[in-house]
Amino acid sequence: MAPIYTDSPLPLIPIRKFQTGKGDPFTIEASHMALSHNAFIRGFNSIYQQTPRLEHLADKSSFIGYCLAWIDCVSTHHRYEETELFPSIDKAAGQRGLMDGAVHEHEAFYGGMERMKAYKTALRKVRSI
Repeated sequence: MAPIYTDSPLPLIPIRKFQTGKGDPFTIEASHMALSHNAFIRGFNSIYQQTPRLEHLADKSSFIGYCLAWIDCVSTHHRYEETELFPSIDKAAGQRGLMDGAVHEHEAFYGGMERMKAYKTALRKVRSI
């Protein structure tokens, strides 16, 4: 079994502000976004690492809630990006569809996250949690 506290299976995203020392608005926004995504990556890594270590029913119950909270957090963030941030970037750049690639990247997550949510929700019901 892999060590509990590692940055795997997904590595963290480098933070531009700390790499460059720059404080311009573009670097700051990119750094904020990287920090947000690193929080999601840490959540995913913790789910991946802790799943095989669950032994007690009480732990499983809490873990299901943790997984569902992680899914809600990522989904809410994606929804904000797609409805607010990306259109604002398109408008500021004067280029419609500039962020379409990012939207397609999000779409790659949705099916798996929905299946995970359905699975965890069903487990919660079966276990009367």
